[in-house]
Amino acid sequence: MFHYPHMNNAMKSLDEGNPCSSSPSILRSKSGERRWVVYINDIIHKHLKNPKSDISSSIFIVPKFLSAAKPQHYTPQFLALGPYHHFSQELYDNMERYKLMIANQIRHQIEFQSFVCRLSQLDLHIRGSYHRRLDLDADTLALIMAIDALFLLELLYSQVQNHDLLRPLNKFITVSRCKRLSNDAVVRDIVKLENQIPLFVLREIFAAAIQCEATESDDLLASVLVGFCVEISPLNLTVGRRGVIECAHVLDVLYRLILPENLECSGEDDGPKEQPGNIQQSRSLKGNYLWSYPWNWMLDCFKILRGSKKVFEFIGRLLDLLPIVGGLVSSMEENPDRNRVEILIEDKTPLMEAGIKIPTASQLLDTGVSFKQSASIKTIKFEAESVTLFLPVIKLGANSEVILRNLVAYEAMAMPDFLAFSRYLHLMNSLIDTAEDVKILKDAEIVVMNGMKKDEEVAVLFNGIMTSSSMGLSAAKELDEAINGVNKYYKGRPKVKASRVIKKYVYSSWRILALMATLMVLGLLVLQSFCSVYNCPRLFGTLDIGGDDS
Repeated sequence: MFHYPHMNNAMKSLDEGNPCSSSPSILRSKSGERRWVVYINDIIHKHLKNPKSDISSSIFIVPKFLSAAKPQHYTPQFLALGPYHHFSQELYDNMERYKLMIANQIRHQIEFQSFVCRLSQLDLHIRGSYHRRLDLDADTLALIMAIDALFLLELLYSQVQNHDLLRPLNKFITVSRCKRLSNDAVVRDIVKLENQIPLFVLREIFAAAIQCEATESDDLLASVLVGFCVEISPLNLTVGRRGVIECAHVLDVLYRLILPENLECSGEDDGPKEQPGNIQQSRSLKGNYLWSYPWNWMLDCFKILRGSKKVFEFIGRLLDLLPIVGGLVSSMEENPDRNRVEILIEDKTPLMEAGIKIPTASQLLDTGVSFKQSASIKTIKFEAESVTLFLPVIKLGANSEVILRNLVAYEAMAMPDFLAFSRYLHLMNSLIDTAEDVKILKDAEIVVMNGMKKDEEVAVLFNGIMTSSSMGLSAAKELDEAINGVNKYYKGRPKVKASRVIKKYVYSSWRILALMATLMVLGLLVLQSFCSVYNCPRLFGTLDIGGDDS
């Protein structure tokens, strides 16, 4: 019996991801049924022929838990590339004319129809790159790929045409019409996860266009891709063409250049954790024990006074005081979870469960931490000797939020066990809470404003991305070492220690202090009631008789 994980994933995603379908069925017509049969038979035949082979999906529909906050940052708004959005009415009307113009211009350089036929032969490979099953026949899909790949190649080249390594391409690719289309809206759509085209399709068309050795063709295409990523990347890249051509698509190239190597993962347990239920039970027992004191004291008073003839009058006055005491007690119970919240603030919750906990940039600066540039995410570190936190430079402009969001989405879908980029953004979100934090990182030349005008915009950007991207985090050794080093230094400062002591022993003791105040008030009220019944001045011999004329 055969198991096809990607086929199962594709089938599962069909009902979840298609916003245009009102029916749960993935088959909308008889022709769709026939294509499904061919699709399944091709997969089975491929696995029978080579059981070790696998078709790895790399182009996904972004799930709603990531895209709900800002869906426009994940779906194309101006330019559709690939089968997911090619036939969207508005996008089709916007750009199809330009796409066909590019295809018409390049006809003298490649045999367009033969190229489409070549893509038809790669039909299974193309479909396997897309996570959602494509209800298109092979010829339609091949034509979409040919038209969109040609246009994408033109757009990529228009971004980097002045690169010295690419001058040999000038005679093959014309950019006059694309130059006026190369604006921010187009760049944002090129990097969106749902808008990707498999890189092997670009390789095929590029090799057919320049008609040279495969190695030379791949080197030139890699130069185009790297040049484009350098132009748009918010982070510094490890520039190099090695391995670029083996990436899945343009967004994958950008991701691999930002994170050229997997950060070393660590899954160490942070030690046993005290169960919240045990904490609550312990605190409940302590509370019951403390509250038993006033009632025992009142019972003793009753025993002492029970022989008195005025005991019932005294008890009556005590009953009159119960609403006052009840008001004090209810004010103490107004927020029963407050103390538990204060205690949990001090809990050392593991980083992987609670996200990244680290002081803000302004808090760190206030305790003597300085900030300096590092080369990449992999080189983030904290030096205790110089009290310096090293962070990579991040350039923020008009396209940055879309790029960052789609990198997070791609990492979550393609590499769910390795979320180093998401972890880095969680770190930045923790460091940046207000405009003051942004200013500190700007002064250290870690945050570079490249189009954004206000510091508040940067704070909103980071907080917004990570709020809508709430997911579990994998552990990354280098990042965790830096985070733990910062926290260890920060918690060891005298100012921070004093603040923690106040929180622990003053704020967390408010119920005991309130209880003592209540007992004091209760005692005074009881004394007042007692004296009103038993005439305390005469009882204690303190009656002032100096003014008696008799």
